[in-house]
Amino acid sequence: MTHDPAPDWLAATLAADAAEGQGALPLAIRPLAPAYRIAGRVTAVTIATDDNLDLRQAMPRGPQPGPILLVAGGAASTCACMGGLIAREMRLLGFTALITDAPVRDAAEVRASGLLVWSRGLTAVAPGKRGGGHAGEARFGDVTAHDGDFIIADEDGVIVWPWARYDELLANARTRLESDERRARELDAREAESKRR
Repeated sequence: MTHDPAPDWLAATLAADAAEGQGALPLAIRPLAPAYRIAGRVTAVTIATDDNLDLRQAMPRGPQPGPILLVAGGAASTCACMGGLIAREMRLLGFTALITDAPVRDAAEVRASGLLVWSRGLTAVAPGKRGGGHAGEARFGDVTAHDGDFIIADEDGVIVWPWARYDELLANARTRLESDERRARELDAREAESKRR
């Protein structure tokens, strides 16, 4: 099984096509800035509604096995799961991104921290710290991700690949990319021809 870094050409659309639409996280999970794009392995955690204790407890363990912290359990939350200070701390601990179905807060501070964040939206309300979640797994409806799975996220969406299928799905994505590039060249030729007329 390969351990090479994710190729620069891998986008969420190609990842979704490679997996035949499987592994797509809810549409409400959006990047805090349109240019955000990331691919890599995840550290998974589940939090309780309106709470972030389990997220905070996962942070000191560091990005093991992956530098993208994937946080589920916040689909019904009206409180943020993290804000600007946690974003800065996560960067210091080696995390590169956070993807969650909960809201976040301190949007400007989070963007300034350098942590790439996808979330269900923004709120000013802080979370509780009672716990009730668990580490190692993140479930979003019928999509379940585990520690070490692979995720691809950009402005088009967020796709999870099981790590055991990484090589197969990456090969599928490359085949789709080559097909798309052939079609794009054909369209370029047709457009050039139409301009000459």
